[in-house]
Amino acid sequence: MALDLLHQQKGEEGIMRAAIFDIDGVLTKGFAIRHFWNHLAEKGIIDASPLLTSKKIFDKFHKGEISYREMGNNVMELVALAFRGASQKEVDSESKNFFRSNKIDLFDYTIPLISLLKKQKLKIIAVSGSTIEFLENYKELLGFDVVFGTELEIVDGKYTGSLKTRLGTGESKKKVLQSLSGMDRFIGFGDTEQDIPILESVKVPVALNPNKELESAATEKGWKILRETDDVVEEVRRLL
Repeated sequence: MALDLLHQQKGEEGIMRAAIFDIDGVLTKGFAIRHFWNHLAEKGIIDASPLLTSKKIFDKFHKGEISYREMGNNVMELVALAFRGASQKEVDSESKNFFRSNKIDLFDYTIPLISLLKKQKLKIIAVSGSTIEFLENYKELLGFDVVFGTELEIVDGKYTGSLKTRLGTGESKKKVLQSLSGMDRFIGFGDTEQDIPILESVKVPVALNPNKELESAATEKGWKILRETDDVVEEVRRLL
């Protein structure tokens, strides 16, 4: 559906320039989606037990005991199990309620940065490992044109407990980017090594709040490195 929308817009507007973002750690502080999952569990909409196990995996990641890739893969398997048997309609409804009643912890530069890019007539695209149910709400909150995320399998309106697509790895993000080959992928932002395909695919790559693995790659490749303590909006303005 996301690709269909982009193709329709392309036909109406000609070649489109795009700004491509990861979200967690780039536009939001930490893993905002974890609060949403916990919210669903507190409401009794999904099973809390797999989420408790996923917390241990997050803790291992933060202690440096496992890689970002290993953390992401293991957590998403558990999240899929947590959603098993839940109603798609109920999850979608509660995701909207969550965004209306909870403040997403954004960086100070987030909204001004997206505003700057929109003024330059760039399409704002998210390519994230977070679940699509959550990401869809960023269209209204942050003004994304299209979002690509991990999809949980749904049959007859119910979650099956399996993953349909997994978008947390570099390889999976690369496949999405290949589907955008008809666009001018102008600028991209990422914070981990799994975002390297995003940065390799654009004319202006920006490692924003990079972890040590991405910082090393960005330094080697000569990519722009920015952190939240920098004047991010002004630095990006100079790159446009």
